[in-house]
Amino acid sequence: MIKSSIDYLSGVGIFSTINQADNFIRELCNLLIKSDEYYIVQKPTKLGKQYSYRVGSVFKLYGGLRIVDDEYVEMALQAPGSFCRAMNCQKEGLKLFTSKMRVTRIDPTADDWSRRITQNAVNEIGNRGDYIGMESYKLVKSKGSQEDDSISTCYFGGSNKSLRFYNAEFMHGEPFDRWETTYRGEYSQQASEIVLEDLNNFEKTLGGLVTGSIDFKKREGHWDSFKRYQFWESIRSELPEIKLKAPEQEFCLKKSMKWLESQAAPTLGMLKEGLGRTAYLNYMEALADRGTRRFKEHHQAIVRHLKNHGKY
Repeated sequence: MIKSSIDYLSGVGIFSTINQADNFIRELCNLLIKSDEYYIVQKPTKLGKQYSYRVGSVFKLYGGLRIVDDEYVEMALQAPGSFCRAMNCQKEGLKLFTSKMRVTRIDPTADDWSRRITQNAVNEIGNRGDYIGMESYKLVKSKGSQEDDSISTCYFGGSNKSLRFYNAEFMHGEPFDRWETTYRGEYSQQASEIVLEDLNNFEKTLGGLVTGSIDFKKREGHWDSFKRYQFWESIRSELPEIKLKAPEQEFCLKKSMKWLESQAAPTLGMLKEGLGRTAYLNYMEALADRGTRRFKEHHQAIVRHLKNHGKY
C-alpha cells in the first residue's frame, strides 16, 4: 500500500502591506488540525535574500518579510514537514499557499507501507549506478536519539531535484519506508501546477511525481533494453508516472561538442594516426558502447533530440 503527501513547501509572494501578509499567515495557520501560534518580529533573517522581519510559529513555519522601495512587501515562507503534516487538508493548504505564493520548493512523498525493499538493497543499487533520472548517489548517516543510533538515508541527487529513501519509523514513529522527492526552481512551480490541475486525484498525483523523478533499472546490455527492478515495478503499478518537462538539452550538447573539438581532438587524431583507421574505429565503437551503459536522463533526452532533428 502506498500513501502520498506533501512534506515540505516553500515560496515567495508579494503583498501590499505587512497586515496583508499577516492575514495570509493567519489563514495558513487556521488550516492546521490544532491551532498554531505564529509571530512576526522585526529581526534580520536571511532566506536567500536579507529580510528585515522574521516569521515563525509553533509548528515551525518559518520565513521573512522585507519592504521593497516603500511600495510593496515581499515574503518568503517555508512550511516544513511538521507544519505540512499538521494540516487538516493538504489539498486546501496547497490551494491557499499557491493563491499568493510562487512555489520555490515542494517535496511530494510516496510512503510504502508494504516495505518492498530494504535500505541495504537500495544502497547496493545506488552504488552500482542502477538508476536513471538522477546524477549521483550517496548514503547519508546522521545521529539518532540514542548515542549509538545512526539514521541512514539513501540520497539520489540531480539538478533542481533529488530523492531520499529512509525508514520512517526513526523519523515519524510509523512502520513505512518513505520515498521523498524534492523539486526546486522551475521544477517546483511545474510540479505544484500539475497537482492543482487534478485535485480529485491529489494523492495519486503526488505519488506520481515521486515515481516520475527516477527509475531503477539494471544496467546490463544496451541502455534501451535495461530491465526495471521488480520492487520499483510493483510501486509504479500503484501510482502514475509523472515526468516533469526537462530544461532545453541542446545547449548541453553544444557545450559537450565544443569541449570534444577543443580538448579531445588532438588525442583522437593521434590514435587514428597511430592505430590505423580500422583499429581506431573499432576502439571508438567499443568506447561509445561502454558510454551508453552510463547514460543518465539528460543523455537519453539528447539522443531523442538527435534522432528527431538529425543535428546538434
